[in-house]
Amino acid sequence: MIDAPTLQTSDTLIHAFEGGDLAFTLHNAMTQTDYQSIVPIEHETIESVLAGYLTQSVQQPTRIWLRADNTQVSGLILEKMPNSDIKDSDGWQRVNHLADTLTEEELSQLDINTILHRLFHEEEISIYSPLPLQHHCPDERTRVADVVKSLGKAECEQILAMQEGRIIIHNEICDRSYIFTEKDIAQLFTQPILH
Repeated sequence: MIDAPTLQTSDTLIHAFEGGDLAFTLHNAMTQTDYQSIVPIEHETIESVLAGYLTQSVQQPTRIWLRADNTQVSGLILEKMPNSDIKDSDGWQRVNHLADTLTEEELSQLDINTILHRLFHEEEISIYSPLPLQHHCPDERTRVADVVKSLGKAECEQILAMQEGRIIIHNEICDRSYIFTEKDIAQLFTQPILH
């Protein structure tokens, strides 16, 4: 058993859990499915750790502000849109500066339209009608097979030898595994290459 570190009020997340990971789990109540990513703790706050993860995964700068108490969690997330610098060269810096003025009380007590008005009333804001969330996880076996094939025949055979005759690729977001047997791999490398 590993003892949890003794936290001091001055400790930052990275100092308290140096070399650790944060399990980032989203639960879909409709499908009763969990989606989990393991995020290295490389920043001082949970907001920064999550923003760093999202910046890497979507490859766009992202900022997060969070506030939690015994009854609720509130948050604001900003993500820089691709090519937005072309239209507004200092827009990302400006909206971050404005969002940094958001207080914990405002974040936890105000509705999103009020927050948007308070922070960005001099900006051009478009609010779209909400769309219902849909679970969309198509079968990607053909694309995954292309990725496996890109490893090369020798590396695939080496993985098969180490993994009891199977290569397993797991899609954590969709909670789906793609299993390639020795027969599947042999067939991958005997298929003609189409141009």
